[in-house]
Amino acid sequence: MKIGEIMNRAPVTVRLDQTFGDAFRILVETGHKFLPVVDAGGIYRGNFDLTDVWGVLLPKAVRLNRKAIENLAFVSSSLEKMKDQIAEEANEPVEKYVTRNDSPPLSPDNPVIQGILMLDECRETLAVVDPHTHQLVGILSATDVLSALR
Repeated sequence: MKIGEIMNRAPVTVRLDQTFGDAFRILVETGHKFLPVVDAGGIYRGNFDLTDVWGVLLPKAVRLNRKAIENLAFVSSSLEKMKDQIAEEANEPVEKYVTRNDSPPLSPDNPVIQGILMLDECRETLAVVDPHTHQLVGILSATDVLSALR
């Protein structure tokens, strides 16, 4: 079975020319944890996900060395302060936050087992990209695989 047979062909996306605030709003409204980022021509450019939001909220020192700082009780983390942090980033271009994975995106012609391996290694959701045009053609999530197995 090929990934193209079970992938979501109409994923929610964010465009490269949108803002952090737009992407954050889409995550909140849809309940998704991952958004593929595309340019105006539908070319896949990377991902925006919860780690980008956490990166705005967590102190930089913690992100650099998680093991060195295990207790964050000293960090001011009221909801109001966190909302302010999100608001401060709202107008920043989403391009600033785009994560480009080290591993290449999946192709719709890849076998499903390859998608399962990549889901197991790194993510809940993966972009599926046409290898010739580089256009986003879908996403593969753990839910897509599980649904195909029932």
